[in-house]
Amino acid sequence: MGAEAILVAAALPSGAALVWDLRSRTIPNFLPLALLGLALARLATTVPWPGTLESGLPEPLLGKTILGLAFVAALFFAWRAGKIGGGDLKLMVASLALFFGELAAFLLVLAFCLVLQALAWRLWRASGHDGRIPAGAAIGSANILLIAALVLTGA
Repeated sequence: MGAEAILVAAALPSGAALVWDLRSRTIPNFLPLALLGLALARLATTVPWPGTLESGLPEPLLGKTILGLAFVAALFFAWRAGKIGGGDLKLMVASLALFFGELAAFLLVLAFCLVLQALAWRLWRASGHDGRIPAGAAIGSANILLIAALVLTGA
């Protein structure tokens, strides 16, 4: 399975997480697990691994690894503080792994989706509804948007 086919397949658990989180405010464990499996398959086909290059781990790969780990640590502390749910945390970690090579693009698209969702949620609450913002829906939306962009541009 090629990297593009893996991306297309990743749209399914991402979309399911989006819908599931909107409907029930939960994300079943099998969705982030499926996304993580696809992420590992994509990484295996696209990332140069240590030992394949004379100099070892390339600097951009090292920088992205450090940035990704820092982001995961921040998410972990947000989860411990009760700001995000455990399903959101797992989905985000799987998404970060899926878009490891496009980390900056993913974070930018995610920020865009979170802002749009927060605005929509504000309107929803103004109309008398209550509840918290389901972050998994924004994460799933960001995944689908970035997958579409990568597949359509052939990146």
